[in-house]
Amino acid sequence: MYDVIIIGAGPAGMAAAVTASSHKLKTLVVAKLAVPFEGILESTIVHFEDLQKKFTVASKFLEFFEKETVTSVEKNIVSFSVEALSGKILYARAVIVCSGAISEEGNTQFDHLSRKDAKGKIKVDANMQTGVSGLYAAGAVTSTMVGSLAEPAVFQGGVAASSALVFLKTAG
Repeated sequence: MYDVIIIGAGPAGMAAAVTASSHKLKTLVVAKLAVPFEGILESTIVHFEDLQKKFTVASKFLEFFEKETVTSVEKNIVSFSVEALSGKILYARAVIVCSGAISEEGNTQFDHLSRKDAKGKIKVDANMQTGVSGLYAAGAVTSTMVGSLAEPAVFQGGVAASSALVFLKTAG
């Protein structure tokens, strides 16, 4: 079982991944596309060299499940189950949704777990917490994201991972 599963590998997802794994949380990133490390890392507001150092340490706790689509997320008694299109089911104590801007069909796999605004974006508080304990969202999928700049998404990804860390420590 993972401590955190991050859905999406854009700026918010990668910031969440580096933050979570640098705190030694066993982290899995599920991404539709192959993760272009350098392009994403260079787009952040942190100096590339500093982030690269953190990423090297964090990589011991970080795994990627690339070219995969999440079809559903379920809240269980003590964890979440995340089902992939391939049929694989993954388990984590916390989930961070960073799946990007909602397309025309929407991110329906999160409809039963999260409250959404009129535009179909996931509602979060200042800690990127949704209405479900242990479920966070960051970046363009959230109601708090204005525009599509990388810097706010990176900030939100870091906040979501830090909030998940606090949740996991208090949950035991």
